[in-house]
Amino acid sequence: MLSKCLVQGGASYSVFKEILKLISHFFLFSPRLNRYFNAEWTLFYIRTHYIAFIRLYNKGINSHDDIEKKISIDLCKAHIKCLLAIARNRNEETSRNFYKMRCAEFLTR
Repeated sequence: MLSKCLVQGGASYSVFKEILKLISHFFLFSPRLNRYFNAEWTLFYIRTHYIAFIRLYNKGINSHDDIEKKISIDLCKAHIKCLLAIARNRNEETSRNFYKMRCAEFLTR
């Protein structure tokens, strides 16, 4: 299902991956220069990327299709890069959100 959705036409997967790259670069800016780096937006992006990562991770592990596995792994990496970019410019609220979502606990298992 995932491979049909993202590979059909060829461009969807590439565009989606580039959007994730753009978002990760967006969060590499200093919080002083980035007006969207506040508690509300940060929680939204942490939740969005973490849940997408979990879904893709579980889908990739259970898939028997090699193309779908590769796509899942690539997109998992892109979501993790977004989470790392958010964590890099962390503050007290960001740390609390990562702790609340149990991100580190899942990634270290």
